[in-house]
Amino acid sequence: MSNLYELNDNIRQLQAIYEAGEIPEDAFNDTLEALNMEREEAIENICKWRTNILADIEGYKTEIERLTNRKKAAENLIKRLQNYILSSLSAAGQKKLKAGTFTVSIVKSAPALKIYDESLIPKTYYVPQPDKLDHAAIKEAIKSGQKVPGAELVQGEHLNIR
Repeated sequence: MSNLYELNDNIRQLQAIYEAGEIPEDAFNDTLEALNMEREEAIENICKWRTNILADIEGYKTEIERLTNRKKAAENLIKRLQNYILSSLSAAGQKKLKAGTFTVSIVKSAPALKIYDESLIPKTYYVPQPDKLDHAAIKEAIKSGQKVPGAELVQGEHLNIR
């Protein structure tokens, strides 16, 4: 079976030969019908392949979600185990313990910033943010007939497969 590019090229060549009067109309029609059937079959096969790939993608998404949940559960378990050891050492009044091949100890963390009232913080500590275009508002303005300099609505095309 030929690929779509070859089939389209064959159809163009057939049309050129017919327009030049080199083949009769019935031979042109029969050959064109055969090429179109082969082209439709090729497109159908590509659509079937696409459907299989879409199913694979859904499977990948499900597996990613499953593994993400397992990773999060493992991370939470690590936190709970560490908190369990921390509370056990704290309750016993110990700062350090040798446990087989491990040494566990309670150490001070790096100081963490806690913001308790953002309105009291001077503006010098704020980071300026760059302006950001509101694409949705621009689109709605143009749709409603307003002129927005530097912007326009463009109509594109895409393939719809059902």
